[in-house]
Amino acid sequence: EKSRQGDRNMSREQMNEEEYKEFMNKLDSFTPTIPDEVTEYFLQRSGVTFSDPRIKKIVGMAAQKFIADIASETKIVAQRRKEVGKKNKDICFCSEDLIPVLKGHGINVQKPQYYADSDTVALPSAGTKREAPAEGGRVEDPTQVKKTKKKATTRRKT
Repeated sequence: EKSRQGDRNMSREQMNEEEYKEFMNKLDSFTPTIPDEVTEYFLQRSGVTFSDPRIKKIVGMAAQKFIADIASETKIVAQRRKEVGKKNKDICFCSEDLIPVLKGHGINVQKPQYYADSDTVALPSAGTKREAPAEGGRVEDPTQVKKTKKKATTRRKT
């Protein structure tokens, strides 16, 4: 926690010329987890153009740091959830752990209407048809299923 606080303080301060030169020299040998091509694609898609190729690496480094922070915070949330259950020794990241962390960073995530881990979702059996969702956009009762009758058609050979 203390080193993390130090990171925050360092980011608020400006680098002196020597630190800047050292950073830029190390940047050339740095290989980001997110490939430069991916970073460049999203920068271009967002309308960002740049003349210095090192900018791409700096943005990639910032994205890597952001993802690492999200993963670290999600791990803490998952550990706290695990302590409540204490059934299994393994930590499993779930969307219920990730969503509040992302929300804390200003990213709103909503599950799709028919998300697989939702208790309002039921797979229709063969020959059944789902009705349109209730007014709120969700199927509140998974038994809202109608049977459909298939018409028997026969062809006569002539």
